[in-house]
Amino acid sequence: MLVKSPKLGAQPSVFLAVAEEMDRVTGRYYDVMTEKEPAPQALDDEAARQLWEVSSRLVGLEEGGQPSLAKPSADTESKAGLTDPAQTLGQNPEHGIRTIGA
Repeated sequence: MLVKSPKLGAQPSVFLAVAEEMDRVTGRYYDVMTEKEPAPQALDDEAARQLWEVSSRLVGLEEGGQPSLAKPSADTESKAGLTDPAQTLGQNPEHGIRTIGA
């Protein structure tokens, strides 16, 4: 099994984020350091619109992308799996460790 170290795995992302020659490059897909054509699903405008609508509703954004001051409903929170504050913050309450997808 081949496993990259975190430092080696982060190099492409860091390079693409800070390299001067990439300053004006936007809207491109890279696999490691090679520009590639995205999957057809990634180019589906209707799927993108639906994803934006659902995501913005789940995080409490109103029309136009402005945050809503209203608390999400219990129904929305349960659908998003965010009923436990530790889950909301992505933290493990036992260890105080921030995790992704907790």
